[in-house]
Amino acid sequence: MASRILQTLALCLVALTGVANAAETVTYSVTFGGQIKGEHTVERTDANTYHYHLVFNDRGRGPDLTTELRVDANGLPVWMHTTGVDYMKNSVDETFDIADGKARWKNTYESESAPAGAFYISREGAETGVLLNALLRDDDHRLALLPAGEASIEKVMTHVVESDGRKKELTLYATHGLQFTPAYQWADETGQLFYDGWLIRKGWEPVTESLDEIQARAEADHLGAVARRLAQTQGEPLLIVNARLFDSVTRTVSDGMSVRVENGRIAAVGRELDAPENATRIDAQNRFLMPGLWDMHVHNFGGDVGLQHIAAGVTSVRDLASDTDALLAQRERWHSGATLGPRVYMAGFIDGPGKYAGPSKVLVDTEAEARAAVRKYAALGYEQVKLYNSLRHELLPVIIEEAHDNGLRVSGHIPLHKLAEDAVVVGYDEIQHINHLFLNFLDRNIDNRTPARFIEPGKHGGELDLDSKRVREFVQLLVKNKVVLDPTLSVFETMWVPRPGEPTPAIAPVFERLPPMVARFSDAFGGGLPAAEGDAERYRRTFQRSLEFVKLLHDAGVPIVPGTDAMPGFTLQHELELYSQAGIPNADVLYLATLGAAKVLGHENDTGSIASGKRADFILVDGDPLRDMREIRNVEWIVRDGRLYHAADVQAALGMLPAAE
Repeated sequence: MASRILQTLALCLVALTGVANAAETVTYSVTFGGQIKGEHTVERTDANTYHYHLVFNDRGRGPDLTTELRVDANGLPVWMHTTGVDYMKNSVDETFDIADGKARWKNTYESESAPAGAFYISREGAETGVLLNALLRDDDHRLALLPAGEASIEKVMTHVVESDGRKKELTLYATHGLQFTPAYQWADETGQLFYDGWLIRKGWEPVTESLDEIQARAEADHLGAVARRLAQTQGEPLLIVNARLFDSVTRTVSDGMSVRVENGRIAAVGRELDAPENATRIDAQNRFLMPGLWDMHVHNFGGDVGLQHIAAGVTSVRDLASDTDALLAQRERWHSGATLGPRVYMAGFIDGPGKYAGPSKVLVDTEAEARAAVRKYAALGYEQVKLYNSLRHELLPVIIEEAHDNGLRVSGHIPLHKLAEDAVVVGYDEIQHINHLFLNFLDRNIDNRTPARFIEPGKHGGELDLDSKRVREFVQLLVKNKVVLDPTLSVFETMWVPRPGEPTPAIAPVFERLPPMVARFSDAFGGGLPAAEGDAERYRRTFQRSLEFVKLLHDAGVPIVPGTDAMPGFTLQHELELYSQAGIPNADVLYLATLGAAKVLGHENDTGSIASGKRADFILVDGDPLRDMREIRNVEWIVRDGRLYHAADVQAALGMLPAAE
């Protein structure tokens, strides 16, 4: 989830116009998860000069950035300087200027130049203000971007909001070229930024929910048109022939197999099948046919994540903490086929109040509040609750009892001053993130509400003796209590392995194919955690030990579920590559990502394998991931709820370049 926060904020901060009048200061609240997390100020000191300051706290993470900016008569940046710390508290010193017709910029990741005349998007800056203003001034409302790409803008609609007797007429704009799909922002009558999903004009926080709903409908209209255009079939029968079919039950492959789909379900599986005359027929030509992939740790922020999941062959996901109203609406659109996305299984987020509370509206401090939260999630169709770091210890057994009484599973982070073994004993069904397992063998006084939960395991996890008696006893405790692990290895590889200037490993294989600005910000965690002398090597050793730990747990019989908590789709493919790299047999890896995930959630009778009567969610891969897990990236066709999609078309709709032949 943190990577989504980083990328969205980075793009939104350059998306809209600045202050209309000289010597004026405008202040915004930084909001997410229904909470005010910080503040952003925009001061215009003269007609072409701006001063920006952004600071927010996201569970101990968050930037503190100051940007000075000058623009020309057309609103294009001509000089910029940003200092401070980024989201992960790495030092920032970014510069941009224009001299002799050449634009030059330097930051942690880049030191480049290009001909002047295009709009520079800062890599680490805190500026709001400039891009929309320049786009609206341009006759075509279109600008070339630096370092690469092009942005354009269109007006979507106007709307009047009211709060405390005040009214504002707002305009919703869609900006193209900054992310996979349009970025939406609201501006007031003067053209100033009012709200962009993260920043809201200070004093107007109560109107965000209504604006979110309107914006979501506009986004759904756009994505609905995309979904209808991409669908090769709209519920007609489908016949796949001549496939190498992976049976996730036996973990074996059979050649020459056919699958017939009718009414969104698998009607038959066999070697020679008939189909109605109106059926769409696909000759697999001996390609690899397997159940759709599962991502068991996602946060569904924004409708474009649905396209990202499907583009990579992910047809089922477990959401582990998104705003309830937004998630339920998005889930309904995906399940109905109104927009394109995976099937969603929901886990409700619960934390306690405090300065390190998680990004959620559901913060409980009493037994009554805790039980009410669980019951509400159960009534809304959630299947699980996810507990977080700031919960009071005495509420853990209360929540777990209430959850189990209502048929909900319990998973989560480990609350402050507790260890993973304590969580198992009190009744957790699952633990999120490999770092909490390393923390089990470190000082329980580490403040795991803060980035210390990443830094301390990163420094010392490589020292853990996996053959020690205490580790063996802990593993047996997990096995005895049938506890599941959601390790999110990709997240910790991204924190612990790369150094500044290196792309995020999970995204590196598709880096060159991404839209320019998405690629540029996809390494938002690139460079990892701040590393003092010797720390970088310690972090790398810890990540290698993480692979060994996951292999040990798998061999012992601890169920592993693949999840990302990062950029959807393509990161899940990398997560599976890491399991294979750890030494888990590829057939087992594919099982974990299909039927194994379905079994953990109790849906193995409905999905997770290709069998008659099950949901028609499967993928056709041009390669053999049993031989080489990297070939899981070669998804060619996706069947989601009986509808057929060509992966290349979905990726093109996201602005991606075609895969190399």
